[in-house]
Amino acid sequence: MFPASAPGGNVDPKLKSDDFVLGYIYGVITACDIEGNTEEKGLFIVQVFEQLFPGNGSSLTDACNKRVVQKDPAFKQAIRLGFGEMMELANSGGNGTLHSLLDHVCKHYV
Repeated sequence: MFPASAPGGNVDPKLKSDDFVLGYIYGVITACDIEGNTEEKGLFIVQVFEQLFPGNGSSLTDACNKRVVQKDPAFKQAIRLGFGEMMELANSGGNGTLHSLLDHVCKHYV
């Protein structure tokens, strides 16, 4: 998401209201093999969103969880893309990019 940086090097706060970006990030996070119970995994998701969007980790995680429960097709597709591309990246030894996210951010925010 480097192309969508805000002053100071933070992630552009506009991205936190973009359903594709949130779904994609949620998919990337869920692709990470986190050990622990459901509560610990949920806390990890909150922490990642908090790092990206300070002060919004819990609310963004809650919003994503609601979208998952509602089975929103577009949101689920973004999750699948994020999950799949993260797995590809992990299996390639870290050689590559999260291209769908990069394409989306460049198209809409740069």
